[in-house]
Amino acid sequence: MELKYIFKQIHSYIECKREGKRINQKNMAKELGISYRTYSEYYRGSSQTLAIKVLLKMLNKLKDDEILFIVRMAEERDKIENK
Repeated sequence: MELKYIFKQIHSYIECKREGKRINQKNMAKELGISYRTYSEYYRGSSQTLAIKVLLKMLNKLKDDEILFIVRMAEERDKIENK
């Protein structure tokens, strides 16, 4: 599966979590702390960095609860660093 499809799927899931409220790419990029251009390139599949591919392969080796733990830990670290 191409990375652009994963980005689109996750984008859609995030919209569903917000009760179907649409989120444009510009706002999603802002929430993620990256430029609109970068997010747009990922979304279109025109830029697929090796790090993203490797990260997905690594996450595929983990169980669901392990992935959730890592994601939550990263979220907490981000909150601490951005205080």
